[in-house]
Amino acid sequence: MKAKMNRRQRGFSLVEVMVSVLVLSGGLLGLAFLQAQGMKFNAEAYQRTQATVLAYDMIDRLRANPAAANAGAYVVADNAAAQYAATTTPQACDTSDGSVSCNEDELAAFDLFRWYQAQQKSLALDTSNYATIQRAVINSTLDRHTITMFWVEQGNPKTQQWEVRLYVPPT
Repeated sequence: MKAKMNRRQRGFSLVEVMVSVLVLSGGLLGLAFLQAQGMKFNAEAYQRTQATVLAYDMIDRLRANPAAANAGAYVVADNAAAQYAATTTPQACDTSDGSVSCNEDELAAFDLFRWYQAQQKSLALDTSNYATIQRAVINSTLDRHTITMFWVEQGNPKTQQWEVRLYVPPT
């Protein structure tokens, strides 16, 4: 008796299933990588946006107090001066009832203090060594001002920076 050689195979072989699982796992790993990259880029964009918002906040403060701005009251030329401005609590100048009056220099010190407090909350700054944080600086030459923002992006040890320049007309 002859065996039939013409039988049809049914189902999948083990090799076919293994290849399918391998292709599927490669695709899932690719999706996980894309998701991780997307989250990283989103965090970087958030940091840049926060730096921009904070810089423009200081621009508004400079424009609101032009006499002090052009007199150099807002100048924070290096990290040591920024550290002092960020940690020295000035006289409060923001009472809603107007009971506290501040002169232009006191308002500038208060603005700097509040601005650095906002940076500490908004930007990714290394708080493990609070004294050595690279902080934003403000330089002025007469009525020309430069604000330089610093932050550290996730997974990148290099400090990032962004700079904006403005002109505050004399009063």
